[in-house]
Amino acid sequence: MRNHEKTRLFLRYLAAILASWASIGLIATLQPHLGYLPILFVPTIVLLDFYLGLGPAVLATVVCTFGSLLLMGQRDVVPEEIHDLANLAVLPLVAATLLRMINDRRRQKAIEQ
Repeated sequence: MRNHEKTRLFLRYLAAILASWASIGLIATLQPHLGYLPILFVPTIVLLDFYLGLGPAVLATVVCTFGSLLLMGQRDVVPEEIHDLANLAVLPLVAATLLRMINDRRRQKAIEQ
């Protein structure tokens, strides 16, 4: 493996770690107001898989899981109704991200064939 390829690989994994910590930070910021929303990790992981590949997405999954363990130790003081509404509001964002990625993959496969 050449130095250029090693550098690119390193940068992809570094980007995965940074994106994971950004997601953890977002969830930690929202948690006091909306409750714990781990579903917000899904768009990050899917986007990393799409743009950087499976390896960085798997690393992000691991980092987000450990970050979740830290966040789960904090007490939620948010009423359950608000937490449920926040989860419901996030669902379209997650679904739209997944659908876009699936559609982009289909288009890419069609172009390759």
